[in-house]
Amino acid sequence: MRNCITIFTDASVCRQTYAGGWGAWIKYGLNQKLEASGSFKEIVQSSTEAELRAIANGLYIATSRLHISDNTLFVVVTDSQNAIGIIDRVRRNKIKRDTPYVDIVRAINKLIPPTCTLSIRKVKSHVIKSDGDKRNYVNNLVDKLAKSGMREKRRLLSE
Repeated sequence: MRNCITIFTDASVCRQTYAGGWGAWIKYGLNQKLEASGSFKEIVQSSTEAELRAIANGLYIATSRLHISDNTLFVVVTDSQNAIGIIDRVRRNKIKRDTPYVDIVRAINKLIPPTCTLSIRKVKSHVIKSDGDKRNYVNNLVDKLAKSGMREKRRLLSE
């Protein structure tokens, strides 16, 4: 049976200060869960950059804190179609080397052990459903974590 680690990620960026935060929710093992969040060390230039950095941070947390066995499938779930498109184009060598974000995608790819696989999926953002859709519940959770990290960075920038 293949080991699977699911990572929901999200980012938040202040439009005035470019302060950013990220959130990740990780499911692994027999229904074990882990949450992580924080502020980006440096200001970010765009929401796409922030979303890519959130994916990188989520993968970093998973690969550094969890036991990763051979043939693990990493399923990253994000609400950023732009981030998914950039990762896909870099992985297929359909993007110029000097294009923004290539270095972040290369860092993402380096986080995945060579015997493992990365799959990226899209979830609708900011959907509030009364039917108990678990994917949207988790996406809203990581959105709140990311906003908290962004507010903390904005506070630090104002000091």
